[in-house]
Amino acid sequence: MNPTRQTFVALAGVAVCAAVALGVIVSFTETFENISGGDPQRGWTFNAGDESIAVRNGNHYLRTSTDTFGVTLSTKTNGTNRLAGNKNYRTEGVIGFELATAGTADFNTIRDMSISIVNDNGTPGDFSDDYGFYHVTGRMMRFDGTIQTFRFPMPSQVTGTTPDGWVRYILGPNSPTEFTWDQVVTDVDELNFHYFNPDFFYIFQFHHVGVDNIRVFVNTDFR
Repeated sequence: MNPTRQTFVALAGVAVCAAVALGVIVSFTETFENISGGDPQRGWTFNAGDESIAVRNGNHYLRTSTDTFGVTLSTKTNGTNRLAGNKNYRTEGVIGFELATAGTADFNTIRDMSISIVNDNGTPGDFSDDYGFYHVTGRMMRFDGTIQTFRFPMPSQVTGTTPDGWVRYILGPNSPTEFTWDQVVTDVDELNFHYFNPDFFYIFQFHHVGVDNIRVFVNTDFR
């Protein structure tokens, strides 16, 4: 039997305890446990038709099975996610994110984990003119069913220049090619966690991925 067709190791509400610097707190954690009423996916999507809230050993998590070149977990753009839609990460003091994830793929793939922030250029229904910045974290996702925890930086307090390691993300034929970090980080319409490097080309294959415990870190000095 193809191992990717078997049930991969389900997320088990993993929490990572780590010391953080003075003035830095966890603003909130999305656990997908409160699924009564409203949006059960809590404002998150894998942009795939086959996605749902799953439960294993009493723990709820968001999962997908999709045939794609690379999985992306995104904030929904319909107003259900507090991190998307004209958000100013600088004034809100957002400095990073964390999530727990596990999954399998057809070829037991190992891939980079990346993050991007996107501005919709004032046309939320037209993706051909979107633009933003992405960052490849240097951490690798192993599609072998192992639960891993990843942290993603968000250098929102950097001004007047592009932070080290961040690259312009031009998403469509009508996207501008000249824009600044300040423009995007102070007007975030979409946040994405990519299970791949946007610089690379990949073949299509089935991915089975789950995610839980999406944490947001803020600097209280800027709230």
